[in-house]
Amino acid sequence: MVDLHGTSFEDQTIATGFGAHLSRPLLRNAFRPDLSEEEAVKVVEESMRILYYRDARAINRIQVARVTQAGITISEPYSLDTYWLHGERIPRDGSW
Repeated sequence: MVDLHGTSFEDQTIATGFGAHLSRPLLRNAFRPDLSEEEAVKVVEESMRILYYRDARAINRIQVARVTQAGITISEPYSLDTYWLHGERIPRDGSW
């Protein structure tokens, strides 16, 4: 990675912006040399889901790009499954 200031470093995972703070720990924990493409996509989806939950102005639609020796493929946009009903389980006793 090289940032706008010319600072460069190497690592097994990379993320930019807010993802560098929230996603990189998930990516680092999941990384292993024999990680399959399907497993990698699941980790990226989970990272993007967490970033979506943290940003009130984001949407839950993503695209996945695959870069191989054969070329580059980019998926069609798709929506991540999300769950917003956590507050439904909080007992309400009428005190507020």
